[in-house]
Amino acid sequence: MLAYDRHQEIVHLLEIHHSMSVKRLAQQLHVSEPTMRRDLKNMEAGGLIRRTHGGAISLNQNDYTPLAMRMEMEGESKKEVARRAAAMISDGATVFIDASSTARCIASYLRAGQNFTAVTNSLFLCRQLMQLHISTYCLGGRINELDEAIRGPYAEHSLRQFHFDLCFFSCTGLSEEGILSGRLEEGVSFLQAVLRQSEKTVFLCTSSRLNKTCPYVVCSLADIDTVICDAPLPPALNTMVGSQRRR
Repeated sequence: MLAYDRHQEIVHLLEIHHSMSVKRLAQQLHVSEPTMRRDLKNMEAGGLIRRTHGGAISLNQNDYTPLAMRMEMEGESKKEVARRAAAMISDGATVFIDASSTARCIASYLRAGQNFTAVTNSLFLCRQLMQLHISTYCLGGRINELDEAIRGPYAEHSLRQFHFDLCFFSCTGLSEEGILSGRLEEGVSFLQAVLRQSEKTVFLCTSSRLNKTCPYVVCSLADIDTVICDAPLPPALNTMVGSQRRR
């Protein structure tokens, strides 16, 4: 297979799988790993793909960034937001923690045997919480292999069996007008279902999300109670937080 044809096939594979490792791409296209690394380097230089540690990701803006990559981005900021979130959990509470890369950091700041009930759509968090011997429910439904998250109609049906004292969630964008938005229609629908079941809602926001707009609207800052951010919110946004909830 000529290099040009191979590059086209790599682009096609990444559009299907969103991200792939060098090893998997090399096996799929029957070339050596050094050859694949050279291909990816040349393709990135040509604006065709984006290289990641050990692989590549599609440049399609609708693609979902893999969990491993998101966990590495803004690591310290996410840890600070998660630490402050964990401090809000009170004894006896029923708490939803979503599958976002920021929310997953919360487990690092919980005590073994801490007295609350956790509900999550993250297989990663389920494992972490079980190791801490925290009472944990995992929602049922289809698992997204990219981020080990459970979403979709079955997960939303499971949500209706709970009432949450507190929920922690994140999404990709917070616009200058105070609109929270996400890239995945299914993910946004799931978050809206979570918010409906929650007494107190907490948006976990790193500063990279500020002034971003994505295709699907989750809600407005006016519809949630609290924002935890690693940087101060602009005054206009800060005033908006919870304004609808207080009425």
